[in-house]
Amino acid sequence: MNNSRFTILAKAIVLAVVMISCSGHPSVHRFYVEHENSEGFSSFIIPSNIISFKDGADVDEETLEAVNDLNSLYILRYSLDEDPTASGENYYEELRSCIRNGYQEMMSMTTSDQEIKVVISEDAGEISEIVALIREDGGFTMARITGKIELDELMKIANKIDLNKLMTETNMVESLI
Repeated sequence: MNNSRFTILAKAIVLAVVMISCSGHPSVHRFYVEHENSEGFSSFIIPSNIISFKDGADVDEETLEAVNDLNSLYILRYSLDEDPTASGENYYEELRSCIRNGYQEMMSMTTSDQEIKVVISEDAGEISEIVALIREDGGFTMARITGKIELDELMKIANKIDLNKLMTETNMVESLI
């Protein structure tokens, strides 16, 4: 009897340690949730079900399936001009530490006025998340796509999306909230 209680207690302790260590691990999603309503930040989510294609775009079954496999596009923008605490550098480093853990770099580029980094997260050999981090003078933008992502199909989709209609529908959704 004592041995089984000890085993249960040991398992509970191990589970608690794992949960605590996981909750302390920085994540892009957690960063988004913690900062989306903070001063200096603006955010919006574009669900995949409002994606519209350009008139005349050749949309085949594979493209429709790829769109259905996407969850959402999350955008988080930080502007130093809108933050009285001027904590932008700290926020940026916090976000960079989130993408250092568990993400694989796809691309990194620096120009005279921007720093761009694109990373992916794979789950069982499939891309489940793409994060783009763009830093400019006065702020940064993080864009995050989630779902079952096939890069070649995503590139085809990007060329067929009606961005004007998407932004109009997104603005309508934001005004309703």
